[in-house]
Amino acid sequence: MTKIIKYIFSTILIVLVTSSCNKEDDINAIFTNRTWYVVNLMSSSKESALSDDQFQTLYSRSDTYLITFTTIGSFSVTTSAGTSYSGSCQIDGEKHTITFDMGNAQGTESIGNTMINWMKNTTSYVGDTEQLELHQEDSDNFIVLGKNKR
Repeated sequence: MTKIIKYIFSTILIVLVTSSCNKEDDINAIFTNRTWYVVNLMSSSKESALSDDQFQTLYSRSDTYLITFTTIGSFSVTTSAGTSYSGSCQIDGEKHTITFDMGNAQGTESIGNTMINWMKNTTSYVGDTEQLELHQEDSDNFIVLGKNKR
């Protein structure tokens, strides 16, 4: 009986040790060949940083306010209709960090300008293949991204 208990205990222990949780994100699934739509810009008070008019503008067209990652390290951002910028980014799936380099890009209107400035100051991300948040290091402001606009 003692042998059986030892066997069961050792089997359980081996299963637990070998099936440890991997905390590294699959950045290829999250970012490669993915388009993320800006769903909201959230302020430090966890409320939308957009006015009602800006929120309506954000949702008025499906081809604006989006970020497309083509490869790991390459992206384009589309703000208002016809206005887009390309750049490079560094992503670390283990540390959940992301930084964007867009040079001296500036949005041509309020939402686009806020979006680009916040992206330039982004240092980390939270999320998965369904929803993504881009966070800044010294701020509670963040960009909420979704697979589509709803």
